[in-house]
Amino acid sequence: MTFIRPFTLVSVAVSAGLLITACTKLDDRVYSELVAGSFQPNSTDLLRLSGNAYAQLRAVMPVNTDGLQETQDATSDEVVYPGKVWGWVDGGVWARLHKHTWTPQDGQFSNHWNKLYEGITRTNLVIYQIESGLVPVDAATKAATVAELRSLRALYYYYLCDLFGSVPVVTDFNVPVGFTPEQSTRQQVNDFIIKELTESLPSLTETVNASTYGRFTKWSGYTLLAKMYLNAGVYTGTPQWQKCADACEVVIKSGKYALAANQKDPFRAINENGMEAVFAVPFDEKQAGGNVMFRKTLNGEHATVFQTKDGGGWG
Repeated sequence: MTFIRPFTLVSVAVSAGLLITACTKLDDRVYSELVAGSFQPNSTDLLRLSGNAYAQLRAVMPVNTDGLQETQDATSDEVVYPGKVWGWVDGGVWARLHKHTWTPQDGQFSNHWNKLYEGITRTNLVIYQIESGLVPVDAATKAATVAELRSLRALYYYYLCDLFGSVPVVTDFNVPVGFTPEQSTRQQVNDFIIKELTESLPSLTETVNASTYGRFTKWSGYTLLAKMYLNAGVYTGTPQWQKCADACEVVIKSGKYALAANQKDPFRAINENGMEAVFAVPFDEKQAGGNVMFRKTLNGEHATVFQTKDGGGWG
């Protein structure tokens, strides 16, 4: 039998009373996260705010976590994922991707949908912060930054248009609770992307150096426009070959880019100083875990052969 002493009950009662009276006026300072009310962004924060929208591309593109490149490679036979005794069967998903018999239950496509719309939401947020005056900037900076972000958003929609065709087009961040966007046809999505790019091009920077690495410039805008025209026959039923060639010519004649002397150079881990990539998604080791594509082409024993620092491959 357990006995509770009288002074114990009194202590508990007194303690409870102290808690009730002591917790009526709190002035908490949050250190674990940034509270919106305590953060007043200005023009010097634009790059960091925009970086959050760009960073989502790292989640979209990886080759090791159901990334977009992985799906595109498998469905176009650029890469083959044969089943092995140690794995790579995964319920037959890779065979279905190769045979173009995938189903709604295959997780790659829901992942692409969610990750791409996350990128669009992040981009819409920054555009909203700028256009609503939450981030005060001068007119020139506003025009250039919004043009850059609209082009980035067009890239996210390009992938959605390519993968799914008919998707909702959302450009507002400040939407009411329960908002359900309307479905757009593939033609409408195609027209939206081209409109966003053509209207943004005049305000996009022509500078190509370390400050614009991994960001949209006028030349990456024209390149994305060329990709839209290249696929116009599929997206709209009307080929646009000449418009595709014209957009490519603008990039070529800019003099900002050139083919690498060594064909392997653009595919090296350190390639940011090359002149071939018009737009890049930085995958540095510290900030993004690096590019682990090599793991798919090597097996575990190659760790000894190549003296890799981070283990072998996945076979």
